[in-house]
Amino acid sequence: MTGIPFSHVTRKDIELGADNEKIFQRGLDYFKSHAVSRITLEDSTLHGRVRGSYDTYSVEITDTNGKLSYACSCPYEGSGCKHIVATLLTFLDQKEEILAKAHKNQTATQTLSEKLQLLDTTELIELLLLSLKNHRDWKQILLKTVIKKLEKKGDRSNITDIYEQQFRQLIDRVSEILTEHNEYGGGSESEQDEAFELLDDIVELFKQQKLTQQLKLELIDKLFFFYDWNNSGMEDMLLDTIYDVCEISTDWKYVIKKLSKTKDEYKSELIQKIKKEKLKENNSV
Repeated sequence: MTGIPFSHVTRKDIELGADNEKIFQRGLDYFKSHAVSRITLEDSTLHGRVRGSYDTYSVEITDTNGKLSYACSCPYEGSGCKHIVATLLTFLDQKEEILAKAHKNQTATQTLSEKLQLLDTTELIELLLLSLKNHRDWKQILLKTVIKKLEKKGDRSNITDIYEQQFRQLIDRVSEILTEHNEYGGGSESEQDEAFELLDDIVELFKQQKLTQQLKLELIDKLFFFYDWNNSGMEDMLLDTIYDVCEISTDWKYVIKKLSKTKDEYKSELIQKIKKEKLKENNSV
């Protein structure tokens, strides 16, 4: 497999790539606990999603002629964090399968590219619009691609609406999953993982200040609707997401307002905790 990206990687390389032995051991623990929820290889870049203690982090590892470069969305300031270690160990564990899948996808992409070159512009546009109607994942991919292009060009005039489209695409799918899980009192673990990842993407949009305050309140309203339905088995995840998007006192006061709509001992405890820890109020009301 000489020349194939990542085919040379060994466990020793991963140990040396970690900032220190302690980081490697933590990454090993993450690997053993199956914290890497998704891993793919595209061209020369390995993409991973790793569930951390407080968030889910995106990992990108690029192989340039046998030299690896790392990037992780976690706040760790070093170069080889535990999430990167966990991603590489997971790759090593599933190496043959991942490489085979990457090769298959690359071949299929090349074949498709050759076929698409036979179509004229009008036919390509019609095909694209049809794809957007029938495949929500494809629309999300397209929106991300358009956003990257506009950001690179510095074009801010049209990008706000596209961010909102991206948000609505994500929350619509989350709502579908939550509705089904609430109606049936639960559902598949894969759909739970999907909802977790989609909500994580939404939180990231808010953290990067891509979305408006109005959309934040709309999100909180929608998540509280499903939280109060209380039959999906994902209530903790919903509350965590609500907390993750709250940044200013107005946000927390709005959450208190939502929690106060029904009298509940647990919700009362949550309210008091928010007042004490987020709003710094010493006296309970």
